[in-house]
Amino acid sequence: MALTVLGLEVSDVLSVKKPGINADGFILELYSTIAGEVGLIDTVNTTACYNSDENTYGEGVVQTNQLWESSSAITSVKVNELREGPTATPATFVLSFDNGSSWSTDANNFNTDITDFTGTSDDGGTYKLKLKMNLGNDYSSDTNFLWTTISSLNAVKERGGGDGDISGAILVGGLTGGGNDTELWNGSSWVTTSAILTTGVYDNAVCGTSVSALSMCGWSSIYSNKTEIWSGSTWATTSTVNQAVDGPNSCGSPTAGLKSGGRTSGAGATVNATAITEIWGGSSWATTGAMNEARTDHGMCGTTSASLVCGGYSSLSYISSTNIWNGTSWATTSPINKAPRFTENTGTTSNALNFGGYTSGTVRQDTTEIWDGSSWTTTTALITAVYGHQVAGTATSSLSFGGNTGATVATTERWSGIGIQTGFALKIN
Repeated sequence: MALTVLGLEVSDVLSVKKPGINADGFILELYSTIAGEVGLIDTVNTTACYNSDENTYGEGVVQTNQLWESSSAITSVKVNELREGPTATPATFVLSFDNGSSWSTDANNFNTDITDFTGTSDDGGTYKLKLKMNLGNDYSSDTNFLWTTISSLNAVKERGGGDGDISGAILVGGLTGGGNDTELWNGSSWVTTSAILTTGVYDNAVCGTSVSALSMCGWSSIYSNKTEIWSGSTWATTSTVNQAVDGPNSCGSPTAGLKSGGRTSGAGATVNATAITEIWGGSSWATTGAMNEARTDHGMCGTTSASLVCGGYSSLSYISSTNIWNGTSWATTSPINKAPRFTENTGTTSNALNFGGYTSGTVRQDTTEIWDGSSWTTTTALITAVYGHQVAGTATSSLSFGGNTGATVATTERWSGIGIQTGFALKIN
């Protein structure tokens, strides 16, 4: 059999052995964390999330360049997958024997001999091989966390208010795309509703979910003290906050919420930030213990009894300090590694994420940091540096949506622990 495998001699790859492919036959390693990709992956048509530090893929489609060419027809193919982390949706693959002109119609399982494939040589005599692998959409792992790009917002939006989780999130207000529009995340896509805020705002704060939420404060030609409540289908005005601000942040729910900080006046270096904290009991706001440091455009997550804030901005500087709320007062704890403005948090006081924002000189950040209850550690970065985005979720399962990456965008990224592909092997007979 005359073989050409990406310019490699057969002896260069025959020694590769992988679990599950131990029968006689030619074995070709597609890629691994040790060997590298060596030009095997078609990066144009690959949509899976790629981790450049580990040279691995997770969740999505991985397509190869041409792997094999011979004048003899292939009688059987077996592909094995090496991965770290389990998956509830097993990965599958399809094959092309005419260099991508057509693909086998049935999804094949890994580690299974395939003999009923379709596809013929495209030049009447030379048989080729490409592989397209669907890594599944429900990988999960406790240790491998990555950002992946998923369904976009229906309108570009930055500096709105958002909250919820990965199965049901809400975004309302913001610059561009409508300052009073509402979009809801249903777990797979965004839906624009007909419901709008009674007054359009941006730099507002939101707490709650896609079925029940509060939107508060923001800028609407003036610093707003307005609170509106979302019933799942409509917005209605309710009790106002005690201090009108824009750029606050919030956490909690429409029955028990917490709001902190914001701007009371000024712009640029003359921003007058506040340390005020207000608590929502379900029908009205009450002023409670102030943060240790005045700030605006900061990250915040948690509940009315345990909350975490970090980053932000005041008239003096970009802020790196972290404050923790115990239900009655704030305490200063370990600072975040960067000092981000227009940043966001998800999670709790014992397990939180902070991601995005910009630092001095308005340098956009793709940095993700994880809080373990006592300190921040930098982890896998966002795919695209962004500020003015909104978020939903937890420290292990989050969404980042909208924001500014150089222009206002509709992009959604998901943070999740996903199994990663550490390599593939291919057996050809």
